[in-house]
Amino acid sequence: MPFSVHEPVEPPANIERWRENTYKYRDLWTWEQERLRSFTVACVVAILLLIAGLVTVALAHEHKPGESSEQRRVIEWLQRWHRPKGVFEIEHRVPLCCYAEGGKQDCFRVLQQRVVDGVIEVRPDVGDHDSYDHWYKVDTKVTEDEQLDPLDSPDGQSYVCILGNAVTCFVRGSGV
Repeated sequence: MPFSVHEPVEPPANIERWRENTYKYRDLWTWEQERLRSFTVACVVAILLLIAGLVTVALAHEHKPGESSEQRRVIEWLQRWHRPKGVFEIEHRVPLCCYAEGGKQDCFRVLQQRVVDGVIEVRPDVGDHDSYDHWYKVDTKVTEDEQLDPLDSPDGQSYVCILGNAVTCFVRGSGV
């Protein structure tokens, strides 16, 4: 006789063994649910941390309350600064210096500058971005004063933009 949902299911003759197996599978199901719940919580936390990181990176060159008009002018200049061709396979002045590659690239005021074996090296003022805190060699082909259409620093300070480990844009300040 086929099974019908309207008919009650009779437990097997050996009810104790049936209950033992039922509880064993129920415990296994509970364990699987806990694993799934832990995985879900971990995924949600990871997504929230990723979003928080992206928001932090996105706000790095945004206007902030209390900033001076000079700071606002520098931030606006950084947002409009386009890359010289340099040694990269790009069109001259088409991609932006800041965030052309998303959060993998950033621009900073230059904290220190030196010349080693005829090559300019810069150390950016990175603030909280510790991963950028080291010396970078500057290829003269990305230096603004070497371009046919050079740009001046907005406030007389030197600025550098970094993608990976390469300087993509560099403007020398007037005080250097």
